[in-house]
Amino acid sequence: MKKTIVGLACAALLCGAAGSASADPITIDAGLIRATFNGAPTTVNLVSDAAGLNLVGSGGTFELPFAFGFHAGQHVDFSATFTGLVDVLGSSSVGQTALLQLSLLALPVAAPFGTFANLQTPFRASGTLDGAAVFGSGTLTVAGERVSALNVSAITSANFAFAPTPEPASLLLLGTGVVGIGVRRFVARRRKGD
Repeated sequence: MKKTIVGLACAALLCGAAGSASADPITIDAGLIRATFNGAPTTVNLVSDAAGLNLVGSGGTFELPFAFGFHAGQHVDFSATFTGLVDVLGSSSVGQTALLQLSLLALPVAAPFGTFANLQTPFRASGTLDGAAVFGSGTLTVAGERVSALNVSAITSANFAFAPTPEPASLLLLGTGVVGIGVRRFVARRRKGD
């Protein structure tokens, strides 16, 4: 009888979690925001966890405030913002346009001496897609060069590569399973001691 009650409770929990998954924020779990500072446009190629949502665009406004004028050895915050219209390709074959606004918060990193091509630091992204909350994380890779004899450097390119992020419902399910195993072991040990 107890096993049946536990089974029904787990089924109710799983159904409740599945029903509320659509209310979760949109997670960007793949793709790249690439910016070069030689006049080439910013390109965006993002994929989210929402059903059939594929974000693809070009252009937009990309701002990296500390891309120029930092010194070697200085800890530099390469955080950026992106705002632009993107094509949203859902389950229907007709795409629509939406406004994507992202804040890309990077962990400050020490700038190397001279020219560099592969400076990496983690970042977190948060923002909105036509009012819906969007978040993600990944690795920023920047390239730069020395632009003066005083060892002042500038960024030549910045690539924000997004990594897969576990969805909240999956984390809840995993956590519930771990707690269930712990409770079962506790009860078994307690019965063994009696």
